[in-house]
Amino acid sequence: MRHFGAVLACIVCVGVSLALTSPATAGVIDVKGSFEDPARSSGVEEKVTYNTNTGWLSGPSLTGWTLDMQYASGNATWMSVYNPATPFAGQTGSQVTGAYVSSGTLQGSKGARWTSGVVGQAAIGNTYDLSVDVFNAGAASAWGIGAPKLQLYVGGGLKKEAAITANGIQFTTTSLQWVADSAGDITIRILQVGSQSTPSKLYYDNVQLSYVPEPATMALLGLGGLGALLRRRRS
Repeated sequence: MRHFGAVLACIVCVGVSLALTSPATAGVIDVKGSFEDPARSSGVEEKVTYNTNTGWLSGPSLTGWTLDMQYASGNATWMSVYNPATPFAGQTGSQVTGAYVSSGTLQGSKGARWTSGVVGQAAIGNTYDLSVDVFNAGAASAWGIGAPKLQLYVGGGLKKEAAITANGIQFTTTSLQWVADSAGDITIRILQVGSQSTPSKLYYDNVQLSYVPEPATMALLGLGGLGALLRRRRS
């Protein structure tokens, strides 16, 4: 029995060492970020336009996300969920879009934002990777007061954001990484704002969120499993 216990202790030490020095297994969180909707047939674009300055207003409906936009005097703002009949700029399936249509000098800010529902719970020590694919079909100067942003919220507070970059040739990926220093509900936001009257149009697709558990957590899981094995052996 002593010999068996010594062997198990050695295995535990090796397991802990490996867990602390080897990459942990990553997981993927479903955020419904492909923007697919079976109810939308191919080639259909659901579009909502506002020309009234009443703050943030509802955009098109989309499962798992809230779409809303802001209008400023002299300009129209619109959002859509677009399901092209053929691949668009190298992407297949649906995308969401946000655009500003200029009709005069802008008197304030205008914008569009996409906010996910709660997609999971952040665990302290885990590393989270968030990304989105973006295509620019308008003028970058129209981003005005700030470039569009990819944002990660936990417990209702902004934890990390990245300025979105895009071109008019193909979809490109913007990403960010956050090592969790707090726990809570995870939500995602894409924020597109501007303060100029130049028309713009951006397409977004493939929002993805993945995580890597804290190495110490993996080590503890290994210890727990070996401890259970030892108890069974002693009984």
